Amino acid sequence: MKKTLLLLSVLLSFQSFSQIGANSTVYFKNQLFYADQNINLASSFNWRLPVGNNSVFTKYFQIGEGFLINGASNGVVTFTNFHPIFYTEYISLSQFEKPVQKTTAKTNNPNEGGYDGPPPPPPLIPYFKLNTTIDGEFTRQLKLIFVSEATDGVDKDIDTNMNEDLSDDIAFWIENGDYVIQGLNFNLSKKIPLSVKAAVSRKFKFYISETDGIDDAQPIYIYDALDRSYHNIRNTPYEAVVDSGKDTERFKITFTQETLVTNNAVRSNFFISQDNKNQVLNATNLNNAIMKSFKLYNILGKVVISKDNLGAEQYFSFPTSGLSAGIYIATFTTADSEKITRKVIISNSGY
Repeated sequence: MKKTLLLLSVLLSFQSFSQIGANSTVYFKNQLFYADQNINLASSFNWRLPVGNNSVFTKYFQIGEGFLINGASNGVVTFTNFHPIFYTEYISLSQFEKPVQKTTAKTNNPNEGGYDGPPPPPPLIPYFKLNTTIDGEFTRQLKLIFVSEATDGVDKDIDTNMNEDLSDDIAFWIENGDYVIQGLNFNLSKKIPLSVKAAVSRKFKFYISETDGIDDAQPIYIYDALDRSYHNIRNTPYEAVVDSGKDTERFKITFTQETLVTNNAVRSNFFISQDNKNQVLNATNLNNAIMKSFKLYNILGKVVISKDNLGAEQYFSFPTSGLSAGIYIATFTTADSEKITRKVIISNSGY
């Protein structure tokens, strides 16, 4: 006989009978107290329960108690409506350890003594659901819940990892892994990374499909690092084209918009322009500020030119003759990790 876990959740104590062969022996393993007992069904049996520091025998199982049945041979264990019976507890054998209630008038207020109604509901756990539709064909739903016990890392009892491997998808990005449910301790400064992937260029549409316990006035933003923009998707969806491959840095969920401030002296003296006649992108750095890197993105978010360790030169030039005509985003990163971004139009037609 296979081991079977039976969870009894009745409102009466349970008396067990069986239709296994008359001389069969059934092995019970109590899940609540881990007490073992072999029972010969040809005779009546008792069940050992702890009472204080001692134990007593009884043929009754406790309410809601789980147990395993492991027979020596194949057979059938049958429980019927005849088996639950009313059993009045008394002090010497009480297993419930409930305090004696004071005799007071009944009330409908659960916060007052003598309340005899159902227990109050559990506290509300705020959450929202992020839906992402990919090319209008497939929608992935992610759930973000807010619990005080959660951390920014993986919480095994809260977070749920992605158990699918689709070519086009989105997930929460936690400790280099993909998750469909994430728990966090709410803070307005949180930035929640998302991972997106696509087999080919795809259009991703982000929107909030459901919220509970979150203030109606609280914005929920998608931050797009491609152009450093914020989009409140609580009321209006945001659409973006995602290039082929996997990207774990472009999109984040935020609850506030950061003021994008770069050192005014550097910004006001840094100029980016496209010379289509000579097919070159130029940058003038009048303050000779140290630049860590330069990246040029196409409209799909793909990096088409990348240079590191630029230094503190006054002029930078990057050839664009091999690029298709279109709109591009040029981004320089300073030594302080601040970004200077400009949109440029490349035509390579001499204009």
